[in-house]
This record gives sequence, structure tokens and C-alpha cells, in this order.
Amino acid sequence: MYRSAYIFVLLPAITLLSACSSIDPATQIPSYIHIDKINLNTTYSTEGTSSAKITDAWVYVGDQYIGTFELPATVPVLKEGLNNVSIGAGIKINGISANRGAYAFYAPFMQNQTLIRGEKINLTPTVNYLTGLTFSWKEDFETIGISMIKGTGSDTVIQKAGLPDAFEGSSCGAVYLPGNYFEGVSSSSFVLPNNGDDVFLELNYKTNNAFTVGIYASSSSVPIPALTIKPSAQWNKIYVNLSTITQLVPSTSYAVFFSMNRDAAISQAELYLDNIKLIHR
Repeated sequence: MYRSAYIFVLLPAITLLSACSSIDPATQIPSYIHIDKINLNTTYSTEGTSSAKITDAWVYVGDQYIGTFELPATVPVLKEGLNNVSIGAGIKINGISANRGAYAFYAPFMQNQTLIRGEKINLTPTVNYLTGLTFSWKEDFETIGISMIKGTGSDTVIQKAGLPDAFEGSSCGAVYLPGNYFEGVSSSSFVLPNNGDDVFLELNYKTNNAFTVGIYASSSSVPIPALTIKPSAQWNKIYVNLSTITQLVPSTSYAVFFSMNRDAAISQAELYLDNIKLIHR
């Protein structure tokens, strides 16, 4: 019933068919489900922050796929009575509006609801991470030390910044680059699927300069970029898909890197990172 990421649809995905004269018009009056937002609940010690950027609702009623809707949304449903409502949490994969999918690592919200034609129910779903996921790397910059090291040729290192710069908690990672180039690499390498199975890097960020996220395969010293992320003056959340490049470059393990070339128009490039999570099944 519930479909995971990499299924792309046009929003909204509902087309109400015109009633034929032989059909009772009363049966065509929809019930409505209104969804303002979808929240994430986590166990912080094992899953990290509950920060999320859920943009869409993938709606099923019973066994029927109703459609995918950008939030907030009021969803018309041609059903009534007690029904199982399932809502998947949709994201912009790699932060791209045209690349949307139900996030592979969030379990759908499910609840029985009584639908009444012509009436609206309001839902604020809460989703959880699926059980059985592997959180290979979590860095929230709240403990002693930082699990990133200076990359080869980098002009600076990542350090901690406190309030008011931190996204949440008491600190975040900060890069101040008056020079030309920064690279920070995870201090550990991680065994990740390289058969096409889902691998995602989640992070919160704020920056005045574009930066790149990618991996180093243990079988090579060549950096493999996954995504270049545009500047954002406000804290943002992004889900970076790494499964394509781990499949293209099979290896026994991988390290994650962040790099930045300072724009010549900026006297000092600044990058703030928080709540880094490397997740796979």
C-alpha cells in the first residue's frame, strides 16, 4: 500500500471525475482530510534530532492511493465511514522541488478515521524512523570533540560555534574561510550499501557560500561529489541521496566530506552545520 522514495508525481495528484447521470450525485460529495504539517518523533540517543523538512503528504485511504499533496493541504476523498488513513512523509530529495518522494526511512502514519461526506477532519500526523535502520554517523556538535578532520589542502578547519549561531542545543559546527578552500572529512569510514539500496545523509545547514557534499571510497583517494548546495541565509534541512554514487563506486567503506571554494565576491565564506546523520538500512 505505502510506496517509498523515488516515485514522482505532479502536485496535486487528484482528479475528480465528472459524475455520470446514472450515478447518484450524493455519492460524489467528498469527505475532506486537512493536514497542516507532518512532525517527526525520534529517540534522541539513538536517532538524533527530530528536525525534519517534510514538504508533502502521500495519502492512502484503505487500499486506495489518493494522491500526493504539498503541505498544507486539504485532501478530498470519495469515501465515507470508518477507514484506515495512511499518510507518508514526503521530502524533496537533494533539496530539488522536481525530485520528490516519500522518504524511505520514515514509517507512514496510520490511523482509523470516520469520514463524513461534506465534512472535514484535521490531522497533524507524527511519523517515526523505521525500525532496523543503521545510523552510521551522528554529529550534533554537542559532545567533546568533533568527528571530522581537516582535508588535504584545506585552508581551515571546522570548529564549534555556540549561541546564537547554533541551530538547536548549545553548539553547531562552523567553518570560517577567509582563504580559498575548505575540506572537512569524517574521521571514520563507514560500511555502506553499494548495491543501490538507500543511503542518505541528513543535515541542517546555513551558509553564505555554496558547498559540496560527497564521499571518499576507501579504494580511491579521489573525492566523489554527490551534491553542491546553494547558499542559505537561514537554517535549512536537506536529505542528500548517496546511494547512486556508492553504487557507482563499490568499496569496502566510505568517508563523508564537505568542501567549499570561497566565492571571490565574499571576503569570508561561512558555513554552519548541525545534526549530521548518515543512515542506511
